[in-house]
Amino acid sequence: MASAKTPPTELMNLIEKRKWPDVIHRCQTDPQEVGSARGFRNDRGYTALHALVAYNQTASGEELVPVIKAILRAADEINYGAEFRLGGNDGEVKDETKFNTNEIVEGEDSPGKEAR
Repeated sequence: MASAKTPPTELMNLIEKRKWPDVIHRCQTDPQEVGSARGFRNDRGYTALHALVAYNQTASGEELVPVIKAILRAADEINYGAEFRLGGNDGEVKDETKFNTNEIVEGEDSPGKEAR
């Protein structure tokens, strides 16, 4: 049984129609639409930023840079990375080893070097 197709977001529709002022406005009013959750991706799995760049390769930088900046500002506003910040709500940095479980040790898994 095929799964139901998620309709494109309004932001994706505006990007497809190349309505740049409306895209910028939509990023300001509905920043969650730049997110990477499945419901915000197009049928190829592209986020708004990916779709903008992939489908508008002939557009000038003058046209696209303000739109890209609006998408990035919206992404900052929704701030998906907030839960990965070191420290607590008081702004004080805590013991990094208790929060950073993906520490990279130099030499591990590197060709020609032995892991410690």
